[in-house]
Formats: sequence, C-alpha cells, structure tokens
Amino acid sequence: YLMEYFIRRDFYFNKLLEDANKKVMKAKNHLEDIVAARTEELRESFEKLKKENKEKKELSAKQDELQKQLIQSQKMEAIGLLAGGVAHDFNNLLTVINGYSELLLLKHKDDSEKDTINQIYHAGKKAETLTRQLLAFSRKQTMKQVVVDLNSLIKNIEIMLRHLVGETIDLIFMYEDNIHKIMADAGQLEQVIVNLVINARDAMPEGGVIKIITENVSTDDVVIEDSGKSIPAEMVRLAITDTGTGMDEEIMTHIFEPFFTTKGKDKGTGLGLSTVYGIVKQSDGYIHVDSKPDVGTTFNIYFKPCHYENEEPAAKRIVDSHSDISGGDGILVLVVEDEDSVREFVEYILKENGYRVITASNGVDGLKTFIEHKDEIELLIADVIMPEMSGKELVDKILKIEPEIKYIFMSGYTDDILGKHGIVSKDINIIQKPFNRDYFLSRVRMITSEIKERKSVK
Repeated sequence: YLMEYFIRRDFYFNKLLEDANKKVMKAKNHLEDIVAARTEELRESFEKLKKENKEKKELSAKQDELQKQLIQSQKMEAIGLLAGGVAHDFNNLLTVINGYSELLLLKHKDDSEKDTINQIYHAGKKAETLTRQLLAFSRKQTMKQVVVDLNSLIKNIEIMLRHLVGETIDLIFMYEDNIHKIMADAGQLEQVIVNLVINARDAMPEGGVIKIITENVSTDDVVIEDSGKSIPAEMVRLAITDTGTGMDEEIMTHIFEPFFTTKGKDKGTGLGLSTVYGIVKQSDGYIHVDSKPDVGTTFNIYFKPCHYENEEPAAKRIVDSHSDISGGDGILVLVVEDEDSVREFVEYILKENGYRVITASNGVDGLKTFIEHKDEIELLIADVIMPEMSGKELVDKILKIEPEIKYIFMSGYTDDILGKHGIVSKDINIIQKPFNRDYFLSRVRMITSEIKERKSVK
C-alpha cells in the first residue's frame, strides 16, 4: 500500500508539475508575443519619430532658406521702389543738364570752352546710364520687346565682345542651330551679355576661357528659384561661363544687390549684375548662378520661347543722329510741362528750329490756352503726369474739341506708372526723358511732316 501510495503521489505531483510547466510555457510564450509586439511598436514609433525629426529639420532648413529669400526679395524690392521713385526727378534734371550742355557744345565747337563743356556733358551721360541701370534693376525700365533671334543678336556683337576681352582670353561661341526665338528688348539683352562678359573678363586677370552658349533645354533640367510658377516644357538657355576666380557662398548671396562689388576702388559701380538681374526679371526670364572659388562661374539665363516665326526679329531701334533737322515752318506748338526747366528747354530748341511756341505749366492752364488758340495750334506736346490734370486727360479733352489735333507725350516715369494713367508706350507717341536735342526734334519732325502733308492735300 505504501508503495502504491508513493507511486500515485509521485504521478500526481508530476502531473501537477507538468501542468504547471505548460502554464508557465504558455505564459512565457504569451509574454514573448507581447514583448515582440511591443518591441515592434516601439521600433515603428522610433522610425516614425526619426522620420518626423528628419522632416522637421528639412522643413526648418527650408523655412530658413525661404526666410532668407523673403528678406532678400523685400530688400531688393525696397531698393527697386526707391530707384523707380527717384527716376522721374533724375530724368527731368538730366534732360536739362544734358540738353543744354549739348547745345553749348554745338555753339563752342572750336573755342577753349569746349573741353570744359564736354566734361559736363559726359558726366551727365554717365548719370543717365546710372539711372537706366537702377531702373533696370528695379524692373521698371521702359522696355521695347520684339521677337529676338538670340544667335543673330550675339553674332552682331561678337566682334565687340572679342575687343572687350582682349588677347589673353579665349572667347568661344557655341550656338544651337534651331534655337527658339524669344521676346525681349534687344538693346537691353545686349547689355546683359556685355555686362556678364566684362565680369568674366575681370575674374581672369591672367587669362582664361569664356564660353557663350545658346541652346533649347527641357524644363526638367532648368534650375530656377520661382519653381511654383507655370513654365513651358522647353526654354531657351543663354549661358556665359568662365574659368576665373569664382565666388564663395557668402559673396553669391549679395551679387545681385546694387552697389555690391568685389572689385577695387574706381573699378566698378556695383550695378552690373543688378542691372542683369533686373533686365532678366523684367523679360519674364530666370537667372541661376553656379560658382566655386578657383574653379569658375556660370551664369545660366532662361527665357520662355515665343513662336512668331514669321515676324522679323529685333526691329531696328531709333538711333540718335546729328543729321539736319528740317525747320518748323512756323507751326504753332503748345508745350504743357509742370517742370519749369524742362519746359524752358523744350521751348528753346523748338523756337531755335523754326517753331512757334506757347507754353503752360499744368493741364488746366494748357486746356484754357488751347481753347484760346484752337484755330492756330497744330501740335500739342504734354508731360504725362502733372498736378490738377494729367497729360492723358488733357489730350482726351482737347480731342473732343479738335479731333484731328496731333500730340506727343513726354515722361520721365516708368512703364508701370504710365500704364496706370492709360499710357502704353509701345502704342502711343511718347518721348522718354532724358532726351537729347536731335532725338526730340526727330520725333517732332515725324509728326509735323504729317501736318504739312495734310495741309498740302487741303
């Protein structure tokens, strides 16, 4: 009995132990499953946290970059507004300074005062160039856009560019045969190319290589800062690359700012690249710079192609000349200009060339004067923006009185401001200040020749 008892007891204990072991193993397996699941959750959470942290860093870096771009954009815009705002006053002053100095040069061709007057004239011309550069930077310069064949335009100035770079620099031109035409101001586009070539030359005092490249490129390969804008599938690329000293990142953040320059004293105004930037932007183009110290620099400029293949590219621009200006034959001209010095200058050169002149200092007086002499006045020359009544309002009122009256606008303001006053420079006969004597008289002669022709028919 004792043996059976112990055997049954051991069997029972073994059974209890086996059941307990099964429960322990089951609990262990369950615990391992929980641990594994939790571990996977923690791993996924860690990966997610890691990803979120990376995205936050990238977002923060992007926000910092956007903030820098915003500050830069605001700074450039503020300077641009300042440049555009003072342009009108500068242009009035330069019209008078350059106009009278030119007249003095004509009267003192051979005497001892010629050199002194010449200094005044050339200083005025430099000021005129600076004003144009500031307006180009501010994207407010008057532009005359035409269909331009980029290859033809560069070939036309190729000889000049070779003279600019000198003998120590190899100038290489790489043209794509079937380059798309673009819409641009041909004269300003030439200025862009010349400015960039001069910069490249100055970056290679010991000589080197400059390449000028034109090609059609896919939008996918275009690096632009305004990537959110809608751009065509293909663009026209103008690249000017050099093997010069290059630039570091710090310099590159300032290169388009006006008056910023790394050149020595009296070797540059710091307006070259800001002018390039303004012209490209005003032409609805994009500019991107690649540069590394001691490697070189590449300026990539991208233009949207146009498809006016049947039009003649780059219409001839009016060129100032010293050709003889036919007399005014006593034609009576009404000049309405609120700036006394400009009005007196215009009156002087008109009278000097055979025109009779009546003047008024604002639109209201101009209208009264026209009504008093409506049967005699044959040409109206009016400033666009004047107190009390604008030139456009004056012309509209006079046209109701005399529908056949001929008129010319004058203005030192920019296209965007003129547009607000209903003036579109490409459609209306307008003389932009500052102007010189010959240019002004040539434009007047164009209109008065129509008046004379009309008289002869009658």
